[in-house]
Amino acid sequence: MLHSLVWLRVAEAEKNDKKKVELLNQAMGLVEAANIAMGPLIQGLATVAKEQGIARVYNKAIAYIDITKELEKYVKNSLDRAILERKKK
Repeated sequence: MLHSLVWLRVAEAEKNDKKKVELLNQAMGLVEAANIAMGPLIQGLATVAKEQGIARVYNKAIAYIDITKELEKYVKNSLDRAILERKKK
């Protein structure tokens, strides 16, 4: 759900140049919330699944962690570009 909210903020930012930086900052905050709220839980789930040999659960947990990292990188890059664009104006 948090990932969906991040993508919603990114989409809103792309439509609204005046609030682009603000919306991308909100998206970044949501990514951080996902890391704080879900990161330890998902990492623990991955550890237990690996120890018990439950490959399907382990793979899904690792995929969630990887997706969150990629999403964080995407939002950070978008925010950096938006800040540079604002400075040029």
